[in-house]
Amino acid sequence: MYCQFENGGYGIYLRGLNTGNLDSGTVVMGSRFINQYYRGFYAIYEANLQFGMNEISSNTSLSSYIGTYVNYCRGIRFESNRFADINNNGAYFYDVDGYGTLMPSVIANNFVHIAGTSSGYGFYIAYNDNVILAHNSVNVTNTNTTTSAAYIAYNANLS
Repeated sequence: MYCQFENGGYGIYLRGLNTGNLDSGTVVMGSRFINQYYRGFYAIYEANLQFGMNEISSNTSLSSYIGTYVNYCRGIRFESNRFADINNNGAYFYDVDGYGTLMPSVIANNFVHIAGTSSGYGFYIAYNDNVILAHNSVNVTNTNTTTSAAYIAYNANLS
């Protein structure tokens, strides 16, 4: 493990300037995100982000908690992460794009466990383009009947 982030509102909060000025090349590997209140990991306006082999867990009962939130990012590699005992929402991807079909973003080999009683989802994947979604697993032991393993909608070139 490289780093451990425990408690607080956010474990890591990354924000580029805007859609025309993305931060680039951030790598977060082998870290632990424990008991954040809002988001374990938050990234917006990022390019070429690598997020892999991390562990995310939280005991918050906040219904809007999301383990990882990735919005308006390009060329990401989100691989081999483990979400343990998430009481609400696991991984959120909105407007994540690749660089065309030859250089897609990749969301692969992740495991999400959704527990607790609040409504939630393992993966939320919407409005993305040129993304490979492969070999991910979700285990739902949550008792809320509206909880789902994944919400996937309005994507283009998702494979």
